[in-house]
Amino acid sequence: MPRLIATLVSVVVSLWLGGIVFLFVGVSALFRAFPRPASDVAPQAAPALFYVWERYQLVLAAVALVGAFAWYVLSRAKRLIVLFLLLALAAAGGVVSTTLITPRMDRLREAGQSNTPRFRALHARSMQCYIGQASLLLVAALVLPSSSFPNRRRAEADQPTSAPRAAP
Repeated sequence: MPRLIATLVSVVVSLWLGGIVFLFVGVSALFRAFPRPASDVAPQAAPALFYVWERYQLVLAAVALVGAFAWYVLSRAKRLIVLFLLLALAAAGGVVSTTLITPRMDRLREAGQSNTPRFRALHARSMQCYIGQASLLLVAALVLPSSSFPNRRRAEADQPTSAPRAAP
């Protein structure tokens, strides 16, 4: 069972990290392909990408956190506490972005104020949040392989020792 949960957590963290990297690349490509002032496609399409991304990442965050916790309960490996903390911090960034930053940006954009200093400040905060999440997820992805293997000392301590043979 721990191996199945470890695989689930690995897949979910990979999807989460890959998704945020794709968001960076995809939105950048969108603004390069449809530059302003020639086109309003990118400024109209980008919010839809972020809306979908934010819900997707919250689902992934929930699955990753529940999985990491279950994995820890089953194996008691201390490395999994580090993994859980990294995922919890990345999830907190997703919650902050989704609930506090994006709604304010949306209101400003809908009011035609996307070129204001306030919008740019929120955009900068949003980017900081996403870069922080991506960094935490990268570290989590790097911690995953070492978390997947049991601690050798603990494994050896858990092995039953054979009794010495009695002399005939």
